Amino acid sequence: MSRRNNLGLQLVVLSCLLAAPSVARAGGFTIPLVGTRMAGRMAFVGYADDTSAIYHNPSGLMLTKGYRVDLSATGIYSGTTYKRYNGAYSQLGPCTRDPSRTCVTTNDTNSLADGVSPDPPFGVLPYAGFSGDFGFEKWRFGLAVLSPHNATGAFPPNGAQQYQTIKGTVFTVFVLPTVAWQPTKWLAIGAQIGPAFARIAYKRTQSLLVQDAEVDLSAFAASFAWGVGVTVGPFAGLRIGISYSSATFFGFDGTVTLRNLPAGAIKDDPNATSLTRDGTADFEFPRILRFGLNYRFSDRFDIGADMYWQNYAVYKSIKISLAQEATISVLGRDVAFKDLEEPKDSKNVIALAFGGRFSPIKSLDLRAGFIYDQSPYPDDTYSILNPDHDKAGYSVGASYRFGFGLEISMAFIHLIYFDRVITETQICQRVPNIAGAGEVCASNTQAGGEVKGKNVLLLGLQASWLF
Repeated sequence: MSRRNNLGLQLVVLSCLLAAPSVARAGGFTIPLVGTRMAGRMAFVGYADDTSAIYHNPSGLMLTKGYRVDLSATGIYSGTTYKRYNGAYSQLGPCTRDPSRTCVTTNDTNSLADGVSPDPPFGVLPYAGFSGDFGFEKWRFGLAVLSPHNATGAFPPNGAQQYQTIKGTVFTVFVLPTVAWQPTKWLAIGAQIGPAFARIAYKRTQSLLVQDAEVDLSAFAASFAWGVGVTVGPFAGLRIGISYSSATFFGFDGTVTLRNLPAGAIKDDPNATSLTRDGTADFEFPRILRFGLNYRFSDRFDIGADMYWQNYAVYKSIKISLAQEATISVLGRDVAFKDLEEPKDSKNVIALAFGGRFSPIKSLDLRAGFIYDQSPYPDDTYSILNPDHDKAGYSVGASYRFGFGLEISMAFIHLIYFDRVITETQICQRVPNIAGAGEVCASNTQAGGEVKGKNVLLLGLQASWLF
């Protein structure tokens, strides 16, 4: 029996892990909106002047004075509606983009299922950071705790997306001790290393031809992350920042449960209607290289530009190994599965940001910025599990400093997603062809569809204490 003829269950398991990063971030895995002051102006790498420099450019900690504590939260509202194409699809055949892959195609873009949206459509990205000099003029020491990938999305259990997802949750925590050093007035260097943790949970409907089953997945992983940054000031007013964040490798351990199986489906236990297996999966968050320029015309006005290069080409596929082979019998056919793989075919992408700050009075900063971010996912691997698009957005923000050391910052961000129209897709639940050889897509599981007019709104609030 071919490893791919597995009632599509391997795609279920794989898709669970695909949900983890994409649910939580706006672009690829994340648009890096860490810290409210950064979010208000977008371009921050060249002049990262609060503790969120730990994420954006560790050398920027040298711009903080004395001791500083930053606590921020960015609320996310995702105005997303997915409409599945319900018309006829072709049989599996070579994909247009990559003939080595197999896709199905529909030309009927008028037969649309009712649109589905996440409920609740909200998420929160928290951040906490500390920095201080501890009496060393040329050194800064910092610690940040952040969750750059963190969200929950639930969809109608009987909606058109049920074979892609019903509910997905992801929660990550990165703990990053950081040190920065300024050996000369024109050069600062920073570095960090620390642990990272991730937990995901997922539920979806699985077609078994004779009836639908339900799949639940829960998994946890621990890893570490590191990064470095440099800021150079070749002449007065100009700063050039470069930073690098390592790839973060997660080895997930968890369980996969298939419920509501037909009687007799589990060969080893004919009376059982559920099946649970332990499994492991390897997943790599991509490395990021950032470049930033900042020019300060005066203490009251500066502008900046950033470019992020994100190495999503590492995300070609997801591989999962089950601790114990499982065999399921449906319609008289035995299907065994253990080592599973699904292609994602992501590409390297860039993000561009521009922004500035103006201080009409000494205690007040006003900010504004613009961002453009590419999606790493091709149309034929797009689904509601990785609902990312090319996008552009703008932000406005402000900070007010009180005389006793408190600073309050706010930011508003509006991201506008370019439309996705998916008429050719690799994503479906593949089942054995009971009428012949090979495999076919189970009815109504193809991910063809459209997402138009998608908007994401973010509101950031940060409290800072300077002492």
